[in-house]
Amino acid sequence: MTRLPRGFEAYKDSPLSGPLRLKSFIVEQPFPAKVVTSPDFAERVADFAVRALPLLKFGWAALD
Repeated sequence: MTRLPRGFEAYKDSPLSGPLRLKSFIVEQPFPAKVVTSPDFAERVADFAVRALPLLKFGWAALD
């Protein structure tokens, strides 16, 4: 976006102004092949989802 979303004008000179202009956010966690084939892979994916949840909640709240 070329300008900050409505309601975020106060962040114009903030380090957050760049991320606030993004239209989407992506979180990723690379997993080596050794981890993908390990018995605890599902647990590692679940841990990653828990760590990503705050960003999801922020996005959902912004839609309300």
